[in-house]
Amino acid sequence: SRTAARDVAILNSDSTKTQWVVRLAEPQMLELSALGTVTVASDKSLELWAVPASGKPHSLGVLPLTRGQAVLTLSALQQQHLKQANLLAISIETQGGSTAGVPQGPVIFTGRLASNGV
Repeated sequence: SRTAARDVAILNSDSTKTQWVVRLAEPQMLELSALGTVTVASDKSLELWAVPASGKPHSLGVLPLTRGQAVLTLSALQQQHLKQANLLAISIETQGGSTAGVPQGPVIFTGRLASNGV
């Protein structure tokens, strides 16, 4: 029986009116929906990050965008990072994502995780 998806974060940007709604569909599945237009250059990728209160961000994966929607399947380790995060962030990275383990490109969307979320 599929559990109901829960909204866990709204990500906003200083530079665009577009927002992202992040839902936890299953413990290991995040669904992201853009409210507005998202354009990404063909040589770039959007990458989602779990940002803890202290310490470095952890990648939750490159967003496989289809018409402003993306679904990420999280590993057990990524699920732990999500549980420990205060914020979620989306950065623009070179195609395929950051190779450094931290955001290398600009962070364009951020949002606080709902306290009842994950």
